[in-house]
Amino acid sequence: MGKKEMQKTQRGSYDSAQDNKNEITMVRWNDNNIVTIATNYGSVHPLHKAKRFSRKERKSIHVNQPDILMDYNKHMGGVDIHDNGVANYRIQIRGKKWWWPLFTNSLDSCMVNSWKLFNLLTPDKSMSQLDFKSYIARCLIRCESTEDVEYSGGSSRSSTVLDRIRFDGVGHIVVKSDNETRRRCKLCHSTTVYQCKKCNCYLHSKCFEEYHLKK
Repeated sequence: MGKKEMQKTQRGSYDSAQDNKNEITMVRWNDNNIVTIATNYGSVHPLHKAKRFSRKERKSIHVNQPDILMDYNKHMGGVDIHDNGVANYRIQIRGKKWWWPLFTNSLDSCMVNSWKLFNLLTPDKSMSQLDFKSYIARCLIRCESTEDVEYSGGSSRSSTVLDRIRFDGVGHIVVKSDNETRRRCKLCHSTTVYQCKKCNCYLHSKCFEEYHLKK
């Protein structure tokens, strides 16, 4: 059945075709959108009940779902979940070079894989994909932010991006501000013209070492 024809049918309707020679089954199902799947493993029957929300009835209803689609949703993973993660927050900057989409897609792919590994290795600090991507961006631009980051699950946790840079022990140098502007020292709060070049915050020379040591 064609897509336009299928859209006119009731939600939960399906149609299928069987290639007996190659043992391939094609199934088309009317869900929120028209779903088409090919398989050499599963079958249409038995039918299952899938829970969906009906805007027309303003309540949850159960619709028929072919066995192969339920099996796919149950065991989907790897490439499917990865592609979904990439599509959620894909880089929107366009370029005219042929290699640009490959480059931006590789960055998106690395970001999704990093987010998955982070949540897997640190379950007590897990965060949503958007929070993770924002966190990485702020770390890269060395943003001195002390705002609370809202995590998935409704809980909030104070996460200072500067702290990751502050205590890494690499490349911290005391320099004099270019225009000799005086600002309050991050530690003792009295004014100074000196600052940490990497942290981009004002510090007296006497406060520099203490500020970069964990207590």
